[in-house]
Amino acid sequence: MIFSKYFDAWSKEYYKQGVNVGKSGDFYTAVSVGELFGFLCAKRFIALVDEKILSLPIDVVEIGANEGYLLGDFLRYLEDKRPDIYKQISINIIEPHDNLRVLQKKNLKQDFKHFYLDDFVSDNAFFLANELFDAFACELYKNKQFAYIENDEIVFKNHNEKYEYLDEFGFSNCEFSPSIYEFLKTINKNCKSFYFLTFDYFNTYVKDDFSIRIFKNHELIDPFNANLKELFGKCDITWNVNYHEFEYYLKKLNLKHSFKKQSRALMEFGVDEFSDIKYANAIKYLFFGFSDNFHCLEFSKIN
Repeated sequence: MIFSKYFDAWSKEYYKQGVNVGKSGDFYTAVSVGELFGFLCAKRFIALVDEKILSLPIDVVEIGANEGYLLGDFLRYLEDKRPDIYKQISINIIEPHDNLRVLQKKNLKQDFKHFYLDDFVSDNAFFLANELFDAFACELYKNKQFAYIENDEIVFKNHNEKYEYLDEFGFSNCEFSPSIYEFLKTINKNCKSFYFLTFDYFNTYVKDDFSIRIFKNHELIDPFNANLKELFGKCDITWNVNYHEFEYYLKKLNLKHSFKKQSRALMEFGVDEFSDIKYANAIKYLFFGFSDNFHCLEFSKIN
């Protein structure tokens, strides 16, 4: 089985169980730090409205919401600070997994609608996501061969299928996703106007070693030296998204975009508002607790 299909099957098996993120789960995210991350995303949304970049009314949509905590924090801040804007939004979650839909309905106090990606259509949407794209299946490409899973081990073999990204740039070693472009095309097709704010692990250059990794109870496991049969679908598998590839697709779709380190983005969003001592640990963790590969990506089609 080619690696991307194996990754996809693993990820679907894992997330359909209803994943706990944080101390009791396999990994932490910025949402695990507490409400501050969601508040800062809401401040960014408010700024986009006030600067007339976004117009109202608007659909607010989270993709990859997991338990729903990020969206809940975002909405609480928005309702408290700018009820005039809050009254002009509709709330939505794109979620394919039934168990996560149950969690989201349990944890979110606000009324919202669930959608599958292909079914969501909007004239005007604001998308919010955190660590979404590192859950997209990837290929491992080395010396013009592709990774396969054989007897529960990763091996490299010849593969005849053509990929536009590889053909365009001729790389001999990289990780890339065969599904990100289709995702972007769907959003672009289904939304007349949209703005997408996301945070994720990105590699900003192509290098010889792979970022693919497994997290189990916060322990980092190398999939090249692991019992994959025992771990399959029971813990998180992830990678650093290839920004070079992502940027190529954004340009191909004529989508405007900006890209910066998470710490710089959160500073610009207005973290100085939260000088209260209760946010000190959260600020420290958000700014210094993540690897240098964690970035903020914003892309849009504004009509």
